[in-house]
Amino acid sequence: MLSRQQPGDGFFSTRGNEIVDAAGIPVRLSAVNWFGMETVRGAPDGLQARNWQEMMDQMKALGFNALRLPFSSEVLDGRLPPTDIDYGRNPDLAGLSGVQLLDRIVGYAGEIGLRIILDRHRGTAGDGPNGSGLWYDNTHPEAEWIADWVMLAGRYRGNPTVIGADLHNEPHSRASWGGDPATDWHAAAERAGAAIQAVNPDWLILVEGVDRHEGDSYWWGGNLQGVAERPVVLPVGNKVVYSPHDYPNSVFAQPWFQSGDLAATLPAVFDRQWGYIAREGIAPVLLGEFGSRLQDPKDLARLLALTRTLNGDHDGDGTRDAGAPSAGLSWAWWSWNPNSGDTGGILGDNWITPDQGKLDILAFIPGTDFAASRLLVAPPQGGDLHGGAGLDTLRIDQGSSARHVLRDGESLLARNLGTGATLSGAAIEVVQFADGVRIDLRALSSERPLEYVASHADLAAAFGADALAGSVHRLQHGFAEGRATSFDGLAYIASHADLIAAFGASEDAGATHYIRHGRAEGRATSFDPASYLAAHEDLLGAFWQDTEAAAAHYIRFGRNEGRATGFDAARYIAGHDDLVDAFGTDLRAGTRHWLAHGHAEGREAAAFDAAQYLRNYADLRAAFGADEQAAALHYIIHGHAEQRSDAPLG
Repeated sequence: MLSRQQPGDGFFSTRGNEIVDAAGIPVRLSAVNWFGMETVRGAPDGLQARNWQEMMDQMKALGFNALRLPFSSEVLDGRLPPTDIDYGRNPDLAGLSGVQLLDRIVGYAGEIGLRIILDRHRGTAGDGPNGSGLWYDNTHPEAEWIADWVMLAGRYRGNPTVIGADLHNEPHSRASWGGDPATDWHAAAERAGAAIQAVNPDWLILVEGVDRHEGDSYWWGGNLQGVAERPVVLPVGNKVVYSPHDYPNSVFAQPWFQSGDLAATLPAVFDRQWGYIAREGIAPVLLGEFGSRLQDPKDLARLLALTRTLNGDHDGDGTRDAGAPSAGLSWAWWSWNPNSGDTGGILGDNWITPDQGKLDILAFIPGTDFAASRLLVAPPQGGDLHGGAGLDTLRIDQGSSARHVLRDGESLLARNLGTGATLSGAAIEVVQFADGVRIDLRALSSERPLEYVASHADLAAAFGADALAGSVHRLQHGFAEGRATSFDGLAYIASHADLIAAFGASEDAGATHYIRHGRAEGRATSFDPASYLAAHEDLLGAFWQDTEAAAAHYIRFGRNEGRATGFDAARYIAGHDDLVDAFGTDLRAGTRHWLAHGHAEGREAAAFDAAQYLRNYADLRAAFGADEQAAALHYIIHGHAEQRSDAPLG
């Protein structure tokens, strides 16, 4: 069964201060840091005490939707094998390299609906950030740092489970935002981000701060004041997320914790260092590390102030600020592990029992619930593949011109145009090719064999309602001949009340009727599923761009509910000058734009006031009377160029 659009589907981007999914829906990442791969142990900690999948299941069950996974450069090159693992509890991890272990974690995360943020924590394996304070040192130069990221970006290209790269952990000391090229973290982030985007343009690029800017000191990685004048700019836009670190009094008694009323003073501290980036709509913020044992009263007061900031209350007045991200600022708690000396963990020392006090506070900043998201790789010789619940992506390591892909009911069918090998798949939603072309099957109309036959008079005459003959012809000849499937069985049924009563939502029955009777009777297909879908917000939320599901809804429910069947695409286009220029009077293109983009962008569907436009101009009233659609079309064809307006005149 094809999954419908859910928050968190696909790859993430940014829009102003929001992180948004592939459909433009705002999301909040509520991540937890699971450290260990950056240390000499070379594996996430806790595997000596528990099964790795059992722990990840617990993370998901406790409300986390993402993992921030620290790693070192040394764990990637194979010289540092994972250790501290009980292979009795984790037999499937025996003999794996560090990268292979990372593959396992990524794969299972996708299966249970966790997303992954990769964090290059340090070069040489060890504890904490690089001793140099920079992203490079004599042992691990910048070229290696960038090469590691390029390797990972290529390895996980096309896999929507891995959503981003946290370029380097906690630049500090000599690190600067601008200035000396040898220490300019801002410039280095742009170099690494551009290299990643050259092989994988889908990732979010997370950029931490420094610790000092123009004499103002803050936490390592937490000072992002320099963004105001020098933001990070990458070749692929809308991908940068700023990710400060912010710790409490118990970690170090900083001067800003010494005032009497932390609830009143800390919001301004957060805002000056990093909060302004979200408040001013510059970019999204993901607080990459924050945590505490919650044993110091100042820590609790600070955490309560921080949760208000993360919920969009930057001035601490108790209300969410105008323009704050609708889903809230994203975050990653430090840490899952109980063996963090500064903060402890979500888990107690037994690696099983969660700290309910921490979870109670994190419940005030909940993240988006993500569905499962798997990556499957198509075998060159063809065959059958099966996804599962949630969003599944099939990667085909060929250019899109070498394959023909269609949706057959709830299944995928792909044919290699060179070899003729056929690939079929069930419960797969997205296909991605090596040239970057991505096809979302949920946005395609189904092409069933009988609908293919019904689309071509010669095939209807030759095969009648023989679905097998139609399927064979489509595979052997239709793809190569460029034959399209233009007939929509459900839309045909929805156009005729007698067929709704007779067949319900059976697309094959609709195609069969048209082949045997409807073509000869001159029956037309007047119902437009896309227009019906676009006209109803609740259906957009349920079905996204799946016009087949929309047609089935009308047949089963919408007609009896008296739902309108048309979206006023003319008013939609007329209300947006860029659409007037792009589409003119192509109303179907306007409807498709609303489904694919306009709804997610928050565009107004009926932005053009056709009634006021008529009131403004006597010549239009004389020509069109009260015909508002004619008025909207007039504006598109003539009024826009004539600088006429739908705003009240005088």
